Amino acid sequence: VPFLVPDTVIRFSNDTSARTNKEKTLASFKKIDSKNPFYAMKYYGDYDFQEIIVNGRYLYSDIDIDEGWGCTCFAALNFTEPIYGRNFDWRDDGALFLYTQPSYGFSSISTVNLGILGLDPSIDLENPTIQERLLLAPHYLMDGMNEVGLVVGIMAINRASRTYNSSQVTISSLDIVRLALEFASTVDEALFLWENYNIQFDSVPIHYLIADCEGNSAIVEWIDGDMFVYHNKNEWQVSTNFIFTDGISSCWRYQTATQMLQECDGYVKMEKGMEILEACSQDDWTRWSNVYNLKTLEIHITVNTNYQTIYTFQM
Repeated sequence: VPFLVPDTVIRFSNDTSARTNKEKTLASFKKIDSKNPFYAMKYYGDYDFQEIIVNGRYLYSDIDIDEGWGCTCFAALNFTEPIYGRNFDWRDDGALFLYTQPSYGFSSISTVNLGILGLDPSIDLENPTIQERLLLAPHYLMDGMNEVGLVVGIMAINRASRTYNSSQVTISSLDIVRLALEFASTVDEALFLWENYNIQFDSVPIHYLIADCEGNSAIVEWIDGDMFVYHNKNEWQVSTNFIFTDGISSCWRYQTATQMLQECDGYVKMEKGMEILEACSQDDWTRWSNVYNLKTLEIHITVNTNYQTIYTFQM
């Protein structure tokens, strides 16, 4: 049975010193798990995201897809406290739990894959190159929740593209996750934002499951140039790594999560949410499992399928 112990509560200190934001950010970096490359960091100040969403950018990351990779996301919405569960299945690159509080938008907590940042799981903070890469972490989030209970998670698929609109700014497929967390409080608000940008999918093609504290969720994907949105029809919704626009897949993780959510009609508390993620986990691939509470803003996290130790964070 999973348990919570005092030393697994993740706390970020409030550094009020006269140091620069860069210095305070790097000073907050700490290792959370003694056996796994799992870290936490609080980002002080802004990170040029306003400039990106106004002027656009091309973000390239050279990533080799492996057949073993696959993620599971679900929203369980039939409880007074809706939850969102997320397994991130990837190489063992290390993970960073990141807290951001921009001056212009919502604060949020997100999880970052260190490999996509170009970092080795073993972090040498004395290395200036590593310092600069860590400061790019807000732009490379894989999932996250903002202070008003909006959650977004990404999953790899085999193709994704959006028709180019010359009147719109182009940002990356990861930038739109940050965009939603910083400026949207509901699924509809996030969709409105996403409709107004060109999206670059040149690295890994992905789609999204988004949910809010009002009990709404949607799978969002761009296939052959067009945007497709699949709103929840039940008190739950599940997404893995197949394209919904092409039809329902026989993916065992999708079937497992769907069956478990059907059995309880989407009435899921945090502990049950982690049980669903454990049932869908892959021993050699699941790097982290996060359960987000969209009402209380509490997060439960496990690392590398160690479901006996749950880390907690309260926004």
